[in-house]
Amino acid sequence: MAQTKLAINGGQPVRNVPFVRQICINEQYLPSVLDILRSGKWSGYRANKDQYLGGPEIKKLCHEWSEHFGVEYVIPVNSCTSGLMACLSVLEKNLIDVTPYSMSCSASLPYLVSDVVWNDIDEDYFQMDDNDSGADVAVPVSLFGHPLTWKYNADIVIEDSAQCVSKQIYKTDFRVHSLTEGKHITCGEGGVITTDNKELARMVQNVINHEESVAHDFGLTSSGIGLNLRLTEIQASLVRSQLSLLGKNIEIRQQNVSCLNDRLRQIPGIRPAKTYSEGIHSYYCAPFHYTRSDVPRDAFLAAVRAELHNVRLNAGYIKPLYRFPCFSDKQNKLRLPIVERMWKDELFLLLDIAHPHTLEDMEDIANSFEKVADNVRELYWENIYK
Repeated sequence: MAQTKLAINGGQPVRNVPFVRQICINEQYLPSVLDILRSGKWSGYRANKDQYLGGPEIKKLCHEWSEHFGVEYVIPVNSCTSGLMACLSVLEKNLIDVTPYSMSCSASLPYLVSDVVWNDIDEDYFQMDDNDSGADVAVPVSLFGHPLTWKYNADIVIEDSAQCVSKQIYKTDFRVHSLTEGKHITCGEGGVITTDNKELARMVQNVINHEESVAHDFGLTSSGIGLNLRLTEIQASLVRSQLSLLGKNIEIRQQNVSCLNDRLRQIPGIRPAKTYSEGIHSYYCAPFHYTRSDVPRDAFLAAVRAELHNVRLNAGYIKPLYRFPCFSDKQNKLRLPIVERMWKDELFLLLDIAHPHTLEDMEDIANSFEKVADNVRELYWENIYK
């Protein structure tokens, strides 16, 4: 690319057209959603034996999700956080393995109910290491859309799959998906728990409804307390409409990221993250490593953002969870080397990769990275960083 003044220094940006947010809805399902709205029957759950597992849309969603992912039991819930809480609530646990690199509930919920062991991540898939801590339960996270690539030694494994809708490489006791805004499938708020274990499924179904109200009907001599963590019929219909398009939408993400990977790996100091095998990554976002020594990551990315109108280009994901105030009373000196390096210096994420973004949009992103790399000395001259 010919040398030209960087936009961060007052030059002409590569792109002035804004990036848009993903479009998930399948238009052909809208009449079904409207029918539910007009019916006034927006939830099919009741705390009785006959309607304990939800209404017709919930049951259809469970069947379709089961068929798509090849799982036995599907339990929709009102958030991924609720799903993790429901799974943890039915287990005996004294020690739980957690990762510091995830949304806060991946560690905060285990922290509420047990002692936790913080585990560093691996550099390739950003997955929680398995350190043989002797924990009863492990809560690994399939981060950025990549499924878990190894088994864990804990008695029970709960996979936090909020960002991943790929088929599993290794089965876990529970898998919990997110349906919140920005995920591959969304109904505003919501989640889905899956398991192949009948007894675990029954216990979780009791938590998300009201076990205490149906103990007699089910012949139980004792019961726990249900928490009403249920999904509505309207939400189930919205999820079903997107599940039918999930394969196509993942393919679009994969094609867009492949284009970015091919272009950005040509730039010195930028390396796409690895994938375990071809076609397995569902790409909630596109992760990259930044290894230049002449310009700090955050300065380089600031210059790239200036070339692109409202692009979502994030440095480092989130602060390691053990640095959060709610954990720092016990972990204020803990620093795990790989997660610290990814957070401070190396990792960056591109989020604008989903439908309706196209390969042309990816070319604009790649051209912006190339422009900054070709003119990186401007960042020295203009004292962008110190």
